[in-house]
Amino acid sequence: MKKIGSFLLSISSLILLLLIFVPVIISYLIEPSVATLILLVVSILLTLLFAVWVIVVMGIYIAHATKCEQLDGKKKGIWITLLVVFSLFVFPVYWYLYIRTA
Repeated sequence: MKKIGSFLLSISSLILLLLIFVPVIISYLIEPSVATLILLVVSILLTLLFAVWVIVVMGIYIAHATKCEQLDGKKKGIWITLLVVFSLFVFPVYWYLYIRTA
């Protein structure tokens, strides 16, 4: 994986999480109408897209962790657990420690 692409992959989940709130904020700024309903639907679709994206990125990182030669047995288990439980916050840390140096 190229370094820039893998870094963008690690922070993309956080960016997508922030994008979810844009329609919600806009809906508070305008009068309730059809536009508000459309923004609600867009927010729901972004949330679903975010959930799918996090699962995909998590799968990529877990696959990398299982094949990573820098990690021994205990560390692999710990990192996989951290990637699953604290995914959004651990993605950039894991990228910095193991993918960037690869």
